[in-house]
Amino acid sequence: MINILPVYKRIIVMVDTEAKNKTKLTQDITIHRVRNINNFNNIEKNPVNGVVISGEGYEGGEEVLLDHNSAHPSQELFNHGFDLPENNKLYAIPIDEIYLYRKDKQSAWMPCNGFMLVEKVFEPYNGFIEMPPTELVDKLFVTEGEYKHKVVATDKYCFYTLIYQGDDGKETSISRMRNNEFELMGIENGLTEKVLNNELLIGERPNKAVTFADYIME
Repeated sequence: MINILPVYKRIIVMVDTEAKNKTKLTQDITIHRVRNINNFNNIEKNPVNGVVISGEGYEGGEEVLLDHNSAHPSQELFNHGFDLPENNKLYAIPIDEIYLYRKDKQSAWMPCNGFMLVEKVFEPYNGFIEMPPTELVDKLFVTEGEYKHKVVATDKYCFYTLIYQGDDGKETSISRMRNNEFELMGIENGLTEKVLNNELLIGERPNKAVTFADYIME
């Protein structure tokens, strides 16, 4: 049992640094996918999946999703003397760099304190030709968190998407925003009513936008 107690609002997390370089094609076939070749987007290539070892508010064993720059040598624990699985390392991560958690693989991802899960809001095109929906700028729909099922007005660049390794061994994504005075500007009651009445669409991007009724059925 690893027994390291963090200090200064940090959480000890074990990270598989090669998780994103593996993609499961079938139950028995996994391919190696090198992401750091000709790719400067750290959100896509850096590991974000982790398992909590110890920290205030955690029992240990919870799965978490980190900031894409958190698993960095500046936060790595060296010479700890523990036998870790291959490609796994220990990091002391600041608590505000841990965005989502879940108890086990049967549980849904939930936002950590100070964050909310969100989707973008889109207005569908109702003309005679097929057109993608139009994004409502700086408006986000909260799917989990303090303002669940509300449309909020935000500051610029508050929609942050984590690209992580899903349970099926393939890349997937989920988005969050910070629940603070710097990112949250207000509640849009009119837009909220339209989303809940399926008049507006929600999603990560236009080609994934759906009605609220379809979203809660997924």
